[in-house]
Amino acid sequence: MMKLHGVIKFWARKPINLILKESPTRVSIIADPFCGSGTTGFMGLIRKSDQIHLSDINPVSIFIASTLLSKATLSEDIFTYFLNFCKNLEDEVYTIGNHKVSYAVWVTILECPKCGYRFEVRKVSNKVKCDKCNFRNTPRFFLFREKLFKIYLEKDGKIVEVKDKKFLHEYIKEQENLSLRYWYPRGTFSYPDSDIEFRNGPHRRLEIKEIFTKRNLYVVSKIYDEIEKIWRNDPKQGDILKLAFIASLMNATKIIPHAESSGPSWKIPRYWIPNIREERNFCKSFLRRLRIIKTFKEKVDSLLNGYEIYSSYESLSSLYNASGRGNLKLINIFRSDARDAHEILPKCDFIVLDPPHYDQIDYYELYYFWQKWLEGKFSDIRFRDFSYWKNEISINNRVGHDLDYYNNSISEIVLSYAKILKKHGKLVLILHNRDLTILERTVKNIKEKLHEFGIKSICEWPKVPSSTQGIHGRKKFLYILRVHRN
Repeated sequence: MMKLHGVIKFWARKPINLILKESPTRVSIIADPFCGSGTTGFMGLIRKSDQIHLSDINPVSIFIASTLLSKATLSEDIFTYFLNFCKNLEDEVYTIGNHKVSYAVWVTILECPKCGYRFEVRKVSNKVKCDKCNFRNTPRFFLFREKLFKIYLEKDGKIVEVKDKKFLHEYIKEQENLSLRYWYPRGTFSYPDSDIEFRNGPHRRLEIKEIFTKRNLYVVSKIYDEIEKIWRNDPKQGDILKLAFIASLMNATKIIPHAESSGPSWKIPRYWIPNIREERNFCKSFLRRLRIIKTFKEKVDSLLNGYEIYSSYESLSSLYNASGRGNLKLINIFRSDARDAHEILPKCDFIVLDPPHYDQIDYYELYYFWQKWLEGKFSDIRFRDFSYWKNEISINNRVGHDLDYYNNSISEIVLSYAKILKKHGKLVLILHNRDLTILERTVKNIKEKLHEFGIKSICEWPKVPSSTQGIHGRKKFLYILRVHRN
């Protein structure tokens, strides 16, 4: 079975088994207007469906789904080139003496704005107090400094902890000597053309460059510069490289907390900098992800035999229209607001609706970082639009989207897609929330508008991976609403 989560992390992605369980055994035409990273598309390949229509308002989702479902595979020459390129870069940046650095651990130091005293902080809350003068305020009023705590080196096939001041000083000195001469995205983690900050905890507004150490910003910008050179000459190969890049990018940031109990990962869906954090060897992270994606693409290639694949980032008016094309086997991936995509779709046997789940995941915020990199120094036209946050369907009071907005949007969408079901067709709406009352309010709102359809629902504690259980495994109710056209 395909393990999509191992290819690229996509918040709240549903396991393919859940979609397979809900789908008919034989299904000809499938649609998913909240396609995310393309799980429904892979389900359609397993079912050998004739037509698979995937869309999303987020251009990063379209990029991920279309790249994973394209027939392009990574060439051996390019793969070998990056093996050598990253090895040389690793020798340049992550080597101390004769040993490679696996990762370094940094600690936040706060400087009091009143007395200048510096103190180490292991945990930052909404209020911070100076240990010397007792000045107390929110963290954004303090100056943030960093201290290298320890590094982990590779020695004889083992990872060895090193705290020796000589090694630490050498590691810092090497970083200070680096020159940031390659392109990287500028900007802050805030909504364009507004003063609304992203949900990034009690810290100040962050610039994109601030979530990297200077060393790792140098590394990621140099690797991406090389990727863009290839992309300019061969967009298909370049897109696979870009997918591997964004899939591994978080391991280059300060977002990775240092914890003995679990491996390095992006654990909270926001841009925050933990006070004890890891600086990973990004060359290793990138190559590991590149291998995974290369293998995945090679395995999927056989499933794509016989399909024509279309993808578009343009408006609905310029899209490939599948209606009237008979039994052509195709995968049609296009960018669209879910409220509009049904207008060009044919009658469907099976429709999956897996919208953003209330206020749990702000997809625009999470993938803004990826989109800024994907836009690149050449201003890739596919990723220039950053205004779609105004129409994203979620609960986000900071941008004026409340529960009524969410419920009305979902009800409108369910009704629109139920109307394009074939006779005996099936639509599945997947929701999850910790508050059963909120879920029931949403479902009631939907049922009031679907009088002519058969409706069944099930609500349960999910027996699926943690991405649907919530952050750190806190359980949510999984609500599945099944709509049938009689």
